[in-house]
Amino acid sequence: MRHLLVFVFVTMFSAFGFAQSQQALGRECIYNLYQKKDYNKVTTYFSDNLKKDLTASKLSQTDLLLQKLGDYKGIVETNKDEKGIYYYYVRFENQPMDVIMKFDDKNKITGLTMSSVHKEFKSAKK
Repeated sequence: MRHLLVFVFVTMFSAFGFAQSQQALGRECIYNLYQKKDYNKVTTYFSDNLKKDLTASKLSQTDLLLQKLGDYKGIVETNKDEKGIYYYYVRFENQPMDVIMKFDDKNKITGLTMSSVHKEFKSAKK
């Protein structure tokens, strides 16, 4: 009986401990993109179709944009709209931006966009 309980505990921990929410995956992606600038790591969050369109080489071109935005300071807030699209309000030294992400049912990013126009939400979901 004791072995069964240990097995159940380990199985539950594995299932819940390693499964990440889309919101958390988006935060990791943003951190790796803007703070660490690890473009190869960032592409691991992408769906196969997005990997074809947005390669690590293309992501490295964001360095020019980042020079204008200044240093990455962090995520101010995260919201999810009625269509399941996440909006990360990201602060940079010179200007904040919205980073908009869409996920598929396998928790892979299928769309990634930046917008200088911040979308306001009635109640912020953190």
